[in-house]
Amino acid sequence: MSGVANDSVAKLARWVFVLTVIGYPLFGLLAALLSVDSSVTSMPLRIWVAVLSLLVLIIAMLARLKGRGYKWLWAFWVLYSGRLLWDTLVAHVDGAQDAMLFFAVVVVLPCYALSRAVSRWKERPTAILLVAFGGATCVLAVLMHVLGLGLESSLIEQTSRLSFVSINPISLGHVATTTLIAGMCLARYRLNLTVKFLLACASLSAVAVLILAASRGPVLAFGICALAFGFAAGQWRLILLGTFLMLPVILGQNTELLTRISDVEIDESTSDRILLTGSAISEFLAHPLFGSAFVEPLQMTYPHNLMIETSMALGMAGLLTLMPVVLRACTQSWVRLKQKDLLLPLLFIQYLIGAQLSGAIWGNASFWAVVVLLVGYSGAASGLKKAGKTSLATVPTSGGTALKGA
Repeated sequence: MSGVANDSVAKLARWVFVLTVIGYPLFGLLAALLSVDSSVTSMPLRIWVAVLSLLVLIIAMLARLKGRGYKWLWAFWVLYSGRLLWDTLVAHVDGAQDAMLFFAVVVVLPCYALSRAVSRWKERPTAILLVAFGGATCVLAVLMHVLGLGLESSLIEQTSRLSFVSINPISLGHVATTTLIAGMCLARYRLNLTVKFLLACASLSAVAVLILAASRGPVLAFGICALAFGFAAGQWRLILLGTFLMLPVILGQNTELLTRISDVEIDESTSDRILLTGSAISEFLAHPLFGSAFVEPLQMTYPHNLMIETSMALGMAGLLTLMPVVLRACTQSWVRLKQKDLLLPLLFIQYLIGAQLSGAIWGNASFWAVVVLLVGYSGAASGLKKAGKTSLATVPTSGGTALKGA
């Protein structure tokens, strides 16, 4: 019975992880394609992830699966929840109630479920599911761009970047980066020709989305993750080949991505970020112990930087609570890299970089989902040893078997 429960937890948690990390962009694209409000497609997704998370928690409770090593993370989330609650009930800050609801349902609930299933983590089936889901998203995005679909909600004319009212270019860029990272990890295994072909299609579509979205954060994250992959897996030839193939595409024509990289000093979004950063730091200096609010007062938004936002919202109390979480995640990433278990560490690098350049604490579900699995790594060690780390020499050649494991 416990084996069945563990199997169920593993499969359900895998879906919770993938949908939490890269689930929304596909449903955002569907909203643009159907010309409907994003809530029409996103609400079923949020409800489904919540249901899956509750199922994971129920089965994990019955099977007595527990997570360890989360005290600093829970403490940080309690502090931040307290900030959102204060801003909602006492300070009456605009948007605080919505942020609190989103944080509780979209971030904390799935992540708590993942913390109870961390011992069931497996790299290969998760990479397959990420490539399949992310590849489908990227293929749809490219088709919509080429065929001119969803023009009613398209923002390409205004921004010169692949984006829609329901999905911004940063999110699309990160989906592409995650797809490429998962694809690199999956390529280490033996796959049949069909799976290799599908992997190539997903990767090419992801590269196209990365260029069309023209978001610098995901491009920077992918570059650093590719270097880390080459270092950890010893796949320098693959990285160099990919670099030589991509550089002419990116630099050989006047793309929006190249323009935004070369004109960074006069870019409007960069100027806005600098103003937001200065305002957030001023708030921290004025309220150094417990912060001032979950948004800065200049534009009533977040400063797009995890550390600065934590300083602004929670002061030194928040920073001193967050630092052990980040340091532990970094340490466990290094351990996994040395063990050639690459997917989670690379995703952590990607979303840690992303958290310093965009997003808010309350909405960065992708970052927190990866952090939860890394922070609980030591508690999962025995489970990983029992499951056994799959050697590349013993990976089955049947791509059908691999897909079935997803």
